[in-house]
Amino acid sequence: MTSKILPKLVVFDLDLTLWDVQVDKCNPPFHKKDESITDEKSKIVKLYPDVLNVLNSLKKYGFPLSIASRITDISGAYQLLNLFNLNGYFDHLEIYPTEKTLHFCRLSEKTNIKYEDMMFFDDDLRNIRDISKLGVICNFVENGLNKDVLEPLFNIKSMKNQSVNFISNKHSC
Repeated sequence: MTSKILPKLVVFDLDLTLWDVQVDKCNPPFHKKDESITDEKSKIVKLYPDVLNVLNSLKKYGFPLSIASRITDISGAYQLLNLFNLNGYFDHLEIYPTEKTLHFCRLSEKTNIKYEDMMFFDDDLRNIRDISKLGVICNFVENGLNKDVLEPLFNIKSMKNQSVNFISNKHSC
Protein backbone atom coordinates (compact mmCIF):
# COMPACT_ATOMS: atom_id res chain seq x y z
CA MET A 1 0.00 0.00 0.00
CA THR A 2 1.34 3.44 -0.90
CA SER A 3 1.38 6.18 1.67
CA LYS A 4 -1.52 8.57 2.02
CA ILE A 5 -0.93 12.18 1.25
CA LEU A 6 -4.13 13.84 2.35
CA PRO A 7 -4.82 17.51 2.98
CA LYS A 8 -4.08 18.73 6.47
CA LEU A 9 -6.66 21.51 6.16
CA VAL A 10 -9.87 21.66 4.11
CA VAL A 11 -11.13 25.17 3.37
CA PHE A 12 -14.54 26.24 2.09
CA ASP A 13 -16.03 29.38 0.66
CA LEU A 14 -19.52 30.23 1.94
CA ASP A 15 -21.76 31.86 -0.67
CA LEU A 16 -22.96 29.47 -3.39
CA THR A 17 -20.66 26.81 -1.96
CA LEU A 18 -22.22 25.91 1.40
CA TRP A 19 -25.46 27.87 1.05
CA ASP A 20 -27.54 28.92 -1.94
CA VAL A 21 -27.35 32.73 -1.70
CA GLN A 22 -24.86 35.56 -1.73
CA VAL A 23 -25.11 37.13 1.71
CA ASP A 24 -24.24 40.55 0.32
CA LYS A 25 -27.36 40.41 -1.89
CA CYS A 26 -29.70 39.51 0.98
CA ASN A 27 -31.44 41.73 3.50
CA PRO A 28 -30.26 40.84 7.01
CA PRO A 29 -30.93 40.25 9.75
CA PHE A 30 -31.68 36.60 9.16
CA HIS A 31 -34.36 34.76 11.11
CA LYS A 32 -35.13 31.14 11.83
CA LYS A 33 -38.78 30.17 11.87
CA ASP A 34 -39.58 26.51 12.19
CA GLU A 35 -37.01 24.87 9.90
CA SER A 36 -36.62 27.83 7.49
CA ILE A 37 -34.05 30.59 7.56
CA THR A 38 -35.04 33.82 5.86
CA ASP A 39 -33.77 37.34 5.48
CA GLU A 40 -35.76 40.45 6.44
CA LYS A 41 -37.72 40.30 3.16
CA SER A 42 -38.59 36.60 3.64
CA LYS A 43 -36.06 35.32 1.10
CA ILE A 44 -35.35 31.72 2.08
CA VAL A 45 -31.72 30.73 2.58
CA LYS A 46 -30.83 27.05 2.35
CA LEU A 47 -27.77 24.93 2.85
CA TYR A 48 -27.07 22.73 -0.12
CA PRO A 49 -28.53 19.29 0.65
CA ASP A 50 -25.24 17.38 1.15
CA VAL A 51 -23.37 20.03 3.13
CA LEU A 52 -23.98 18.59 6.60
CA ASN A 53 -23.16 15.04 5.47
CA VAL A 54 -19.92 16.20 3.85
CA LEU A 55 -18.87 18.24 6.89
CA ASN A 56 -19.75 15.39 9.26
CA SER A 57 -17.76 12.91 7.17
CA LEU A 58 -14.71 15.15 7.02
CA LYS A 59 -14.81 15.77 10.78
CA LYS A 60 -15.28 12.05 11.40
CA TYR A 61 -12.04 11.38 9.53
CA GLY A 62 -10.23 14.08 11.48
CA PHE A 63 -9.87 16.79 8.86
CA PRO A 64 -9.58 20.32 10.28
CA LEU A 65 -12.03 22.58 8.45
CA SER A 66 -11.86 26.32 7.80
CA ILE A 67 -13.73 29.09 6.01
CA ALA A 68 -12.25 31.65 3.61
CA SER A 69 -14.87 34.12 2.43
CA ARG A 70 -14.74 37.64 0.97
CA ILE A 71 -18.24 38.51 2.15
CA THR A 72 -18.71 42.21 2.86
CA ASP A 73 -21.58 41.62 5.29
CA ILE A 74 -19.44 39.87 7.88
CA SER A 75 -22.13 39.88 10.59
CA GLY A 76 -24.64 38.36 8.14
CA ALA A 77 -22.23 35.52 7.37
CA TYR A 78 -21.67 34.82 11.08
CA GLN A 79 -25.39 34.99 11.70
CA LEU A 80 -26.05 32.33 9.03
CA LEU A 81 -23.26 30.13 10.38
CA ASN A 82 -24.98 30.31 13.79
CA LEU A 83 -28.51 29.76 12.45
CA PHE A 84 -27.38 26.72 10.45
CA ASN A 85 -25.41 25.43 13.49
CA LEU A 86 -22.20 25.28 11.44
CA ASN A 87 -19.76 27.02 13.81
CA GLY A 88 -18.72 23.80 15.51
CA TYR A 89 -17.41 22.36 12.26
CA PHE A 90 -14.80 25.04 11.58
CA ASP A 91 -11.50 25.54 13.33
CA HIS A 92 -10.68 28.85 11.66
CA LEU A 93 -12.86 31.52 10.10
CA GLU A 94 -11.41 34.06 7.69
CA ILE A 95 -14.49 36.12 6.75
CA TYR A 96 -13.85 39.66 5.54
CA PRO A 97 -13.60 41.46 2.19
CA THR A 98 -10.09 41.07 0.80
CA GLU A 99 -8.21 38.96 -1.71
CA LYS A 100 -8.60 35.22 -1.06
CA THR A 101 -4.82 34.92 -1.08
CA LEU A 102 -4.72 36.96 2.16
CA HIS A 103 -7.22 34.56 3.76
CA PHE A 104 -4.89 31.69 2.89
CA CYS A 105 -1.78 33.52 4.10
CA ARG A 106 -3.49 34.00 7.46
CA LEU A 107 -4.72 30.40 7.58
CA SER A 108 -1.20 29.19 6.89
CA GLU A 109 0.21 31.46 9.60
CA LYS A 110 -2.42 30.41 12.17
CA THR A 111 -2.17 26.68 11.48
CA ASN A 112 1.47 26.26 10.40
CA ILE A 113 0.09 24.27 7.44
CA LYS A 114 1.76 24.75 4.07
CA TYR A 115 -0.36 25.66 1.06
CA GLU A 116 0.35 22.36 -0.66
CA ASP A 117 -1.21 20.61 2.35
CA MET A 118 -4.50 22.51 1.98
CA MET A 119 -7.58 21.81 -0.12
CA PHE A 120 -10.10 24.49 -1.12
CA PHE A 121 -13.69 24.41 -2.43
CA ASP A 122 -15.22 27.47 -4.09
CA ASP A 123 -17.82 28.37 -6.71
CA ASP A 124 -15.78 31.28 -8.14
CA LEU A 125 -13.25 30.37 -10.84
CA ARG A 126 -11.26 33.55 -10.11
CA ASN A 127 -10.65 32.34 -6.57
CA ILE A 128 -9.80 28.84 -7.79
CA ARG A 129 -7.24 30.29 -10.21
CA ASP A 130 -5.67 32.64 -7.66
CA ILE A 131 -5.46 30.11 -4.83
CA SER A 132 -4.20 27.28 -7.02
CA LYS A 133 -1.18 29.49 -7.84
CA LEU A 134 -0.24 29.24 -4.15
CA GLY A 135 -0.07 25.46 -4.46
CA VAL A 136 -3.40 24.76 -2.74
CA ILE A 137 -5.42 21.91 -4.24
CA CYS A 138 -8.52 23.70 -5.52
CA ASN A 139 -11.91 22.30 -6.45
CA PHE A 140 -14.54 24.20 -8.40
CA VAL A 141 -18.02 23.74 -6.90
CA GLU A 142 -20.52 24.58 -9.62
CA ASN A 143 -23.87 23.85 -7.96
CA GLY A 144 -23.05 23.83 -4.29
CA LEU A 145 -21.01 21.41 -2.24
CA ASN A 146 -22.21 17.85 -2.60
CA LYS A 147 -20.92 14.41 -1.70
CA ASP A 148 -20.05 13.69 -5.33
CA VAL A 149 -17.47 16.48 -5.24
CA LEU A 150 -15.60 14.82 -2.38
CA GLU A 151 -16.12 11.16 -3.20
CA PRO A 152 -13.44 10.88 -5.90
CA LEU A 153 -10.95 12.94 -3.89
CA PHE A 154 -11.29 11.40 -0.47
CA ASN A 155 -13.18 8.17 -1.15
CA ILE A 156 -14.95 8.90 2.13
CA LYS A 157 -16.72 5.55 2.42
CA SER A 158 -13.47 3.58 2.47
CA MET A 159 -10.83 6.17 3.26
CA LYS A 160 -8.97 3.97 5.71
CA ASN A 161 -8.38 1.37 2.98
CA GLN A 162 -7.43 3.69 0.14
CA SER A 163 -4.50 5.85 -0.89
CA VAL A 164 -4.98 9.34 -2.19
CA ASN A 165 -2.05 11.31 -3.53
CA PHE A 166 -2.09 15.01 -4.36
CA ILE A 167 0.56 16.84 -6.33
CA SER A 168 0.85 20.60 -6.37
CA ASN A 169 3.20 23.46 -7.15
CA LYS A 170 4.77 25.33 -4.26
CA HIS A 171 4.28 29.12 -4.11
CA SER A 172 4.28 31.69 -1.36
CA CYS A 173 2.00 34.67 -0.96
